[in-house]
Amino acid sequence: MQCKGAILSNLVLDKLDKYVEHKLIPAYTRGQRRSVYPPYRELTLAASKARKAGKLAEARQLNQQAQSIPSCDPKDPDFRRLWYTRYADDFW
Repeated sequence: MQCKGAILSNLVLDKLDKYVEHKLIPAYTRGQRRSVYPPYRELTLAASKARKAGKLAEARQLNQQAQSIPSCDPKDPDFRRLWYTRYADDFW
């Protein structure tokens, strides 16, 4: 008897999976890549200029600061993704 319930719920969830995969995810997804985070760009450019000027200690410090922040803009309004995960549980 429990096997019928598991099969029936799997059929319904399969329809949900297909709906999410073919309708919701394409409608919600925007952009190919996140834009570069402006503070990260400023720090890496300053590090590059310092390195070219021979100020290696300053360049190293600026690179360390740049590595402590995200390289891509976490709040980019032109980029978004919808992640859908369905976990199957033991029906027995």
